[in-house]
Amino acid sequence: MTTIIADIRKQAIASDSRVTTYSSLANYSSDKLYRYGKSIFGEQGDVTNGLRFRRWILDGQPKKGRPVFGDTSDDKFAALELAPDGLWLWDGTLNRQRVLDDVFATGSGAMIALYCVRVKEMSLSDAILEAAKIDIHTAGPIQLLTLE
Repeated sequence: MTTIIADIRKQAIASDSRVTTYSSLANYSSDKLYRYGKSIFGEQGDVTNGLRFRRWILDGQPKKGRPVFGDTSDDKFAALELAPDGLWLWDGTLNRQRVLDDVFATGSGAMIALYCVRVKEMSLSDAILEAAKIDIHTAGPIQLLTLE
């Protein structure tokens, strides 16, 4: 659970930093955004699968060693990619799907953050802080990265 939001027009992506682990019922802060090539990625959902996805991306997406994810709701994760050619959404099938919206969010606070950016015209960071007021799985500090 988390909140990640990207705006292709601003070439920016932002994320909260709260990680919730259900096995130990712990919360801690961690970076959720990272760069690979010309893209920026951020994951939400199951932390273990998100980290496995991150390792696969950072290793260059090899066919050998391609991770396999379970089908239970506990295994679900998604990754949002901000690339020079647009926004892309990844899921446990490891298929990359194009997102045509200029602004897109994923995670437990996504709808709040989208409302704040689209209607209230807030910055990406401020939208995540607003989502954190309602969504218990979203908390600062906020990470903001832009395409180079």
